[in-house]
Amino acid sequence: VLNTVRAWCSKTENRVPYYNFEIRTTQQDDAMISVCNGRDTMFIDFQAKSTISSEFFDKMEDLLSPFGYRKHWAKGMCHSKPEYIVSQFPNMKRFIELMEEHDPEGKFRNEHIRLWYQKIKATLGAEDQEFSC
Repeated sequence: VLNTVRAWCSKTENRVPYYNFEIRTTQQDDAMISVCNGRDTMFIDFQAKSTISSEFFDKMEDLLSPFGYRKHWAKGMCHSKPEYIVSQFPNMKRFIELMEEHDPEGKFRNEHIRLWYQKIKATLGAEDQEFSC
């Protein structure tokens, strides 16, 4: 993974918009929609302004998809396809069911979660849903 990111960033035509990044590792857990669910995880946290870095994030997702990346739920989900997200979180269907059971009116959802809830729910029963924030 690091070699892939490094190779892309080392090409002079590729603009790297972040000003800082962090690499860390975490052991697997059993939290339902955790990025560490069922597997040890390495995080690469690119810190950049999403408003001017969308092309960069799109490219990183393309590069990292073959590795089965999982995105942190609070980190730029606008760049992700819901069907990919659903495929990376094996407990997503159950999580959506629990959301509906325990928060049927969406009282505990912000706008970001409301949008994702709608797209993920649709994706669980459909194919190739596009999403934009």
